[in-house]
Amino acid sequence: MSRRERLNKTLTYSLLLLALFLLDSLLLSRVSILGHRLSPIPFIIIALAVVENAHFGVFFGLVVGLILDISSGTVFYWYAITLMLLSFVCGGFLTSFLRRNIISAALCSLIATLLSETAHTLIFLVMYGRANFLDIFTLTIPSVLLSFIAALPAIWLLDMIHRKITFSCRL
Repeated sequence: MSRRERLNKTLTYSLLLLALFLLDSLLLSRVSILGHRLSPIPFIIIALAVVENAHFGVFFGLVVGLILDISSGTVFYWYAITLMLLSFVCGGFLTSFLRRNIISAALCSLIATLLSETAHTLIFLVMYGRANFLDIFTLTIPSVLLSFIAALPAIWLLDMIHRKITFSCRL
């Protein structure tokens, strides 16, 4: 793949993520479904790492994670670190055992984000006394599942973009 093709892919994915950030900040942050705020962006970053490769995932994981950390006001850079690590693991290690398709991308992003958000709840909420252990089952898991459902159309769109760009690069 040439530099121009990589730049074309990066710009296309950046525009998609920009549109998703606007959708997230303008619509999804104001809508509460069953008392949970939806955040589909971590799923999309991990799915990008599975569909493309670990390098795209780590790059976008760092950039998007920093933006998520700054916009949510966290000091610990939780999303930047976890999105980078999960993108590297899912995009590099797990894809050697899985086929790179939309189903494996969606399932990897669901499992990785569920583990990440559970660890986030345990570390930052339970250890600091702001929540109890049962909040994992009442807050974290339903929020992750609802966000995953909201992320499915974007993951499908990501897969379509990947196929179109890959097909046009082969011609």
